[in-house]
Amino acid sequence: MSEYSFLQVEKRGGIARVTINKPPVNALDNDLYDELVRVSEQLDADESTRVIVFLSGLEKIFMAGADIKQMRNYRFEREFIEQKIDTVHTTFNRIERIRKPTLAAITGHALGGGCEFVLTLDFRFMSTGEPRIGLPEINLGIIPGGGGTQRLPRLIGRERAAELMMTGERLDATRAEQIGLVTRACPPDKTVEEAV
Repeated sequence: MSEYSFLQVEKRGGIARVTINKPPVNALDNDLYDELVRVSEQLDADESTRVIVFLSGLEKIFMAGADIKQMRNYRFEREFIEQKIDTVHTTFNRIERIRKPTLAAITGHALGGGCEFVLTLDFRFMSTGEPRIGLPEINLGIIPGGGGTQRLPRLIGRERAAELMMTGERLDATRAEQIGLVTRACPPDKTVEEAV
């Protein structure tokens, strides 16, 4: 599975580890969306794969969300916006439909679209310490556009989800575990091990 520019797939004993490596912040753009759909389809169809774990190849960032620099060059016309939203939803819905257990080993920040990405997975293991998770889009004057407004309330309840989206609060692993946003808060040197 070397046909990826931003993903590294490693399979051992039925566990597929998908490492996202798109410096500097694993920003989501059309190329990464395409690769995430393709790897989801391939691993979902692969009978030898029993579990899929998503990781980051970057030290301090799991996934930062949309590529804001790329967005500055866009002409925000209705047709363009609808196409972009459709791409995001197609990608995240495909990942969510994987028929095998999916996990994230979150060892760095998962903000905006990065948080929305991990919400599509079955389990989220997050390092304690510096990493933060949240939907801070309100600080840009927008709301989460990748399904977070639906998935987050299903996971942690409507009131708590609304508070997080309206304040843009960024949670550490301990607090995220307390409210059910992550499955387990882990020591930084054990996060990947516990997820795998």
